[in-house]
Amino acid sequence: MLVGHSQGGHSVLSALALAETYGVEGTLAGVGVYAPLWLSQRSWGAILDKELAFSRNYTITNLGAASSVSVWYHYTQAELLDGPGEGIKLFTPAKQAAVKKFIDEACWGELKTLEDNATYAYELFEPAFTQSVGFPATGLGGGCTNGTCEKWLARYSADRPHLTGKAATTPIYLAYGLKDTTIDPGRMACALDRLKADGAKLTVCVDAEAGHGSILDTAGERVSDWIASLTLGGAAPAACAQNESAITASCSTPPPND
Repeated sequence: MLVGHSQGGHSVLSALALAETYGVEGTLAGVGVYAPLWLSQRSWGAILDKELAFSRNYTITNLGAASSVSVWYHYTQAELLDGPGEGIKLFTPAKQAAVKKFIDEACWGELKTLEDNATYAYELFEPAFTQSVGFPATGLGGGCTNGTCEKWLARYSADRPHLTGKAATTPIYLAYGLKDTTIDPGRMACALDRLKADGAKLTVCVDAEAGHGSILDTAGERVSDWIASLTLGGAAPAACAQNESAITASCSTPPPND
C-alpha cells in the first residue's frame, strides 16, 4: 500500500504512475490519499507571472502555501537536476540570503522570512527567470521563447505523470474535507478531473466539516479499514455519506489542468 497526505498524496500518486517503470516487489494493492496536491505543476511557475499575481492579489500573505511551494519546488528541482548550487541562482542576488534561510530553517506555514523580503513570490526570483516561465506556465497564451522556458515547462509536465497500465486499475481511496483552505474545492476538482480522465479506479469520501489537516483524523479509521479490506480480507468500510458530487466547484484555472 501507498498512503500520503497533501504533497505526500502527490508523491504516492506519482509513485503509482511510475511503478511499472522501476519495478515493484510484490503487489501494489492500493493507494490511499488525503487531500492530495495532485495539481498541475505549472502552478508553481504560473504564480510568478506578474500580471496574474497583480490581478488576483496573489501576495505571499494571501497565497502562502503556493508561494512557499514555488520557492521550494524551483530551488530543489534545480539542485537535483542541474547540480548543487544551481537552485539559489534562480533567485535575485539581493534575496538569496533570505531564500536560503527560508529553505534551511522554515517549517510549513512559517512565512515571515519571505514576507519580510517580498510582497509577491515573483519578486524573490531573477526577473529573467520569471519572464521566461511565468506567462507560458499560465497557459493564457504565448509559448516558450527560450530554452529556460522549455526546460521548466517540460519539468512541470513530467512531475504529474498520467496513470496508465496497471496504475489505472489500482484502487485509489481519496479523502477530502470541504473546509480545506490549503487545497480549496476548485483545486481539488482539478485533481479529481485528472484522475477520472486517466480512468482511475477511484473511491472518494468527502467530509463536509473537515479541513486540510483534520481530514487525517476524521477519515483515518475509514482509510485503515479500506486498506485492511484489500490486504487482509477485512470488510470494506461502508460507503461515505458524501462522495465527489459534494464538490460542486469547477476546476480552477489557470494554469490548465494538463
